[in-house]
Amino acid sequence: MISAKPFRVMTVFTVLLLAGMGIVISRSLNNLSNSRRPWSSPEPAIEIAGYRAWTRVNQSPYRMAPPVAAACAMAMPAGPHQDKYVTVYVNNTGRKAMLEQKSPRFPEGSIIVKEKLSEPASQAPELLTVMIKRPQGYNPKVGDWEFMVTDGKGATVQERGKLQNCQTCHAAWGSRDYVFRTYLPEDVEAKLK
Repeated sequence: MISAKPFRVMTVFTVLLLAGMGIVISRSLNNLSNSRRPWSSPEPAIEIAGYRAWTRVNQSPYRMAPPVAAACAMAMPAGPHQDKYVTVYVNNTGRKAMLEQKSPRFPEGSIIVKEKLSEPASQAPELLTVMIKRPQGYNPKVGDWEFMVTDGKGATVQERGKLQNCQTCHAAWGSRDYVFRTYLPEDVEAKLK
């Protein structure tokens, strides 16, 4: 006669083994989805399609201020702002906050695109950095902004989401809704209310 005890022990062992494997797989998938590593998407960033038809904030490429470049470099070696020039565009939703308000509050749906240029005369950006104002509660740490980095054509998303390297720098600008705006032309800045 065969004892039932070894069968029960084997069944319990099998259940525990399968449960343990499920936990390991679940944690692995969760770690992948929460990974801080950049990811790439072959899909273009549809939110910024046609951004050059939006309002151009600075007519001449602006050299990033050394303190901003230094802060960016500390958060991200060879940061996207370091030793670069930028041309900034804002969509109609964010236009008033960008160009008229001294202490702006960008409405949901505002999008800011910064073209990163190696030289002021560069015709093609090296990359684009983007801020998209999401619904309240999306990212309270930095005013509900989503950050995105794409190639210079906006054809390939390199990173997007609640990017820690972006948040580290922008967190200091809460009084301006986490947007630097150091690139605003003097005449525009003088008229802010």
